[in-house]
Amino acid sequence: MSKETVLIMKLESKLRAESISEAAHERIGNYIERHRHALEYDDNLHGKIKKARNLRGPSEIRRAAYPPNSTRSPCISELGKSIQQPPLHLM
Repeated sequence: MSKETVLIMKLESKLRAESISEAAHERIGNYIERHRHALEYDDNLHGKIKKARNLRGPSEIRRAAYPPNSTRSPCISELGKSIQQPPLHLM
């Protein structure tokens, strides 16, 4: 082999090793970031569950789930009040 060929082969192997190392480092960083978010979510969820268990009754749980001034969709019982019977000719 010529000296050029040997040099190119050595450079290619170094570049390949560096790119693999960089990709592995990036994947590990992404994994750690996702794991950190999952732990934060779990902590938040456990806090909400603990708070809900400490409340006394269903009305308090509803108030905690839908704080004042929140825009929430009406519950099924509220929807039933607004539904009107269709005219007989449509039935």
